[in-house]
Amino acid sequence: IYSMITILTNYRTGSTFYCDFMAEKNNYKSFQCPFDVSTLGMKQSLMNLQLLGKDQKNVIKMMPDLFDKLPNTNLFDLIIENTSTLIYLIRKDYNAQLQSYVASHQASWWKPKDDEKMILNPTYNKEEYNNYDTYLRQNYKKLARYYTQYPGTLVVLEDDLPYKPYSKEVVWDKTPPTINFEPLLLFPKR
Repeated sequence: IYSMITILTNYRTGSTFYCDFMAEKNNYKSFQCPFDVSTLGMKQSLMNLQLLGKDQKNVIKMMPDLFDKLPNTNLFDLIIENTSTLIYLIRKDYNAQLQSYVASHQASWWKPKDDEKMILNPTYNKEEYNNYDTYLRQNYKKLARYYTQYPGTLVVLEDDLPYKPYSKEVVWDKTPPTINFEPLLLFPKR
């Protein structure tokens, strides 16, 4: 029997920190995104599935859009079946999340190496910004559907974690607009 902790989340939610935090807290291995076909390729993703079966104490994270990229449509069900603890990790400050997502895409920078100090200088482009906004919102809506179907614990980055943001400075050429969207409203209290 598995004792896997699965974290379903969106991008730029502090999920790398949270996976490592949960792995250390429970003496598990932090596996991050073992089925990211776009980054790892199909062969490695399938090998990772086999590896998960060998090492039963893992913390994994998955974003809803990654399931859409897998040819094995039963993978989500397999993961849920082998999950002992299901956690939905969201971020309350959507505008900070969106800005971080756009800046990270533009810089191809996702997480620091050790105590790396980074300065990002994203440029505001309305069309690009709106596309990323739509993408993150779609992921949140998929995540909310999973949340209603599969019982789990809702964790809010800003409220529930001893989270410290990456040491990066972000200097926009033009301040992006404030988006009126609250992810927390998609997740009914249980």
